Amino acid sequence: MAYVKKVHRFSDCGSNMGAGDRSEGSLTQHVRQVTCGACKARILNVIAQMDWEKLPNELRIELSNIAVNLALG
Repeated sequence: MAYVKKVHRFSDCGSNMGAGDRSEGSLTQHVRQVTCGACKARILNVIAQMDWEKLPNELRIELSNIAVNLALG
């Protein structure tokens, strides 16, 4: 089975991005395309540590929609 490269958001990701076939390091600016768990966790950690009132309104709406979808399972 062929290894599928992870898509990263951060060039300094600590998820062995420079090792083996990840050396090309697929990067994206689009959060929906990120497949690297370490990059996803880093994004979520930044959001979790922010003052929610300072988040852009569009992001608060999106997070609210995500929360509803998770609750509905």
